[in-house]
Amino acid sequence: VRSLRADLGVMLSASHNPYHDNGIKFFGPDGYKLSDEVEADIETRMDDGVDAHRANPDRLGRARRLDDVVGRYTEHVKRTFPRGLRLDGLKVVVDCANGAAYKVAPEVLWELGAEVVPVGVDPDGFNINRGCGSTDTDYMQAQVMAHGADIGLALDGDADRLIVCDENGDLIDGDQIIAIIISDRINIGTAGLGIAQADLITERAQRTGALFQCVDDRIGTTGDRDQPGAGLGRMRHHFALKAVEPRNITDQLFRRHFNLPRHHVHMLQGW
Repeated sequence: VRSLRADLGVMLSASHNPYHDNGIKFFGPDGYKLSDEVEADIETRMDDGVDAHRANPDRLGRARRLDDVVGRYTEHVKRTFPRGLRLDGLKVVVDCANGAAYKVAPEVLWELGAEVVPVGVDPDGFNINRGCGSTDTDYMQAQVMAHGADIGLALDGDADRLIVCDENGDLIDGDQIIAIIISDRINIGTAGLGIAQADLITERAQRTGALFQCVDDRIGTTGDRDQPGAGLGRMRHHFALKAVEPRNITDQLFRRHFNLPRHHVHMLQGW
């Protein structure tokens, strides 16, 4: 949507569900889902009857296939990967759930240097999420063991969910993945840097009406104050999300001006 400067995007998707649960998702010009208010307005108009809102025949648009869409998106995904970093020497099993990423995901990993074992890459319109993908990881885990892979990645049908397993086929849950990401961001200086910064986050969260709330002290580390990541032990209190709907989390991050770059919000949207 953003690449074409389009006014609207329409996606047919059942997300992580079977094909017969397909629905319609709308995306605004910024590439994000429409707000609850706009969706409610659309539903009201549909309930009232769509005849009055239909365009005249001479106003209808024309469908056009984008032949380079896979290449465009492949390059977009690769741009989110650090320059100078490659995946050479890694063997990766990627289960695409016979869904939207069946071409792009293996291609991106291969172009970044990984040896790729793709599974769930034979969609027929009916087998999406069936016995594969993030909702059924047994096959992905078995393939990791069978191929001696270093890691397994399982996506869902529309590729906004991710389940990971290690070289032993053991699943790494979402909490562990988030902890790894936070720890990495702190170590490279793109998240909180220490105790003082963590206290500042606490103060601001309380002042603005916290989006995050302390519910579990088991997450995080409490190292030396002068060591990288020392603040994580304090920051851990703010990573339990009060909002349930990922779209609401994204919306609140923008409304409250929390310092999270837009390209990092995909992690939250796919949670």
